[in-house]
Amino acid sequence: MVLRTVILVVAVAVLQRKFPDSPWSHQALDVLKSAGLEPAEDQKSWISQAFH
Repeated sequence: MVLRTVILVVAVAVLQRKFPDSPWSHQALDVLKSAGLEPAEDQKSWISQAFH
């Protein structure tokens, strides 16, 4: 479960960075924040590397 949470946090951070005005990016951020989490991009993660 922890790995899933980390991936979600990073994925939302990447969405917010690359697509800040998209409705689904805002929705993902709302879901993350409702769980008490904040986006945090790990520049070394595979998903961050894929979008850079």
